[in-house]
Amino acid sequence: RLDLLASCADDHDLVRGGEFIDGSHQMVEHRAPGNRVEHLVQIALHSCTLARGEDDGGKICHMPRCATIGLQIEEAFATHGGMREFPFDAIGLDLDGTLLDTKGDLAAAVNVALAEGGYEQVPAEEVEGLIGGGAKVMLARAIESQGGSMADEHFRPLYKTLLRYYGDHAAVHTQPFPGVVDTLGQLTAMDVKLAVVTNKFESFAADILGQLGLADRFVTLIGGDSLGRDADGNFRAKPAADPIIAAIERCAATRLAFVGDSTYDVMAARAAGVPVIAAGYGYCDKPANELGADAVIDQFDALIPALEGLA
Repeated sequence: RLDLLASCADDHDLVRGGEFIDGSHQMVEHRAPGNRVEHLVQIALHSCTLARGEDDGGKICHMPRCATIGLQIEEAFATHGGMREFPFDAIGLDLDGTLLDTKGDLAAAVNVALAEGGYEQVPAEEVEGLIGGGAKVMLARAIESQGGSMADEHFRPLYKTLLRYYGDHAAVHTQPFPGVVDTLGQLTAMDVKLAVVTNKFESFAADILGQLGLADRFVTLIGGDSLGRDADGNFRAKPAADPIIAAIERCAATRLAFVGDSTYDVMAARAAGVPVIAAGYGYCDKPANELGADAVIDQFDALIPALEGLA
């Protein structure tokens, strides 16, 4: 017999009594969003029950003072040998190139700064290779590719121009990658805590997530400037382990995995001692299979199976 727990329905759905049936070899776990259980429903589900809880002739048991619910079997996690626990209680996620396709807005900001400095514009498709260390690193790479230098006295004013423009135009073209919204919803329904760990300034990241309606999906957001500077004056950001360790602490996680698309992401995860998955569809600074991650995904909706594969 298969027992399911979920939030109760209205009073008119309450039933009493019931019958039991023999269980099947396949077991399915279903959790209500947020795992909020007020009253419980126990259902004996026949092995051939159709998707969405339609009865195929097997008898369904309704225990006293329990509520009936509609089931969405496609959201469950099934195994043939019994229920399997998801191996992680928290997931850390990079932002640019992992959760969000931000290259259009980043390219516009970089090009405004380059134009002010008399440099050539960088095509949007080439900006992907510059992303992955924060705005200052991105601009420095663009300037250095044209013979300039961060050490040049004109660099800081150009950097300020980039930040000012990006602050006003950070979510013009930016969108979540395909599969992101649905997958985040599935992880939340599984009681997995989600954290954003990015080298983008926290204020920029928070503004973008807010404009896209994604801010409430995450327990915490750790930006490149969130943890302050180290003794050498550098931000405590990736590739250092600090922001991932902070994510573990803020999520009160016992086991966290990280997902990112750059060398910095993999280095930070390794330094923090956590498993890491490479987002092969993102702005990888080298071929995804050469980043040194534990696994590579080619689309975001492949994330959950990949995480299960790390168990």
